[in-house]
Amino acid sequence: NYSGATVLEKSPTDKTEKPKSDKASSSLIGADSTTVNEISFNEAGLVYNFNKTVVPDANSDSQRLALFIIVKSPHDLGEKDKKAISYFIDAGTPTTIVLGSGERAGVLNSYLSVFDKLPRNVLEWQDIIKIANGRWPDERSEQREKLASENYFSAIYHREPNMENTNDNAAITVIAYGLRPAQRNMESESKAIDIYRAIFQKNPVEASDWDLVRAIAYSGAVR
Repeated sequence: NYSGATVLEKSPTDKTEKPKSDKASSSLIGADSTTVNEISFNEAGLVYNFNKTVVPDANSDSQRLALFIIVKSPHDLGEKDKKAISYFIDAGTPTTIVLGSGERAGVLNSYLSVFDKLPRNVLEWQDIIKIANGRWPDERSEQREKLASENYFSAIYHREPNMENTNDNAAITVIAYGLRPAQRNMESESKAIDIYRAIFQKNPVEASDWDLVRAIAYSGAVR
């Protein structure tokens, strides 16, 4: 019987709307849906409209991560898209800078795993910002949520999820979309990795594997 601390923020009613101000924040923890939409839209615009070469040093960690993500794209990316991806990984935004370049690359990898694409417009970048902040994205994948529910949740918790239960709902959403925790707990993550290994008989490697680890560590769902 196990569970993690619930540090994800449910925002299923988030709707994209035009920002009303240049309000900035270092975190979206505890923010209402209007504020989340406003800030994530503003930050998405900053990333999408960035039009400079970010990292001239081709040997930098962030540049290698950007190239790793870009080559995985199933669709052709323009120079604007590539610069936006490089900028997000290297510099981040006010609410995602705390993640570090590796974790920001991981957010993009999770998004790619779910939607089979990388962000190419402001609304898709807004979902990236939301996922990075542990908030529910606007774009949804019924197929991915069904897979999370029927295949993975039952394997971990030995029961069907109750979507009316906040923690079960959080677990499904983390598994499906790779939401990042509002606050990391390394002890919870270490225990979650051990649980993952015991259940699936392997180490977490792919983006979807780490999404399962995060669900175990942070959703609060229990057996």
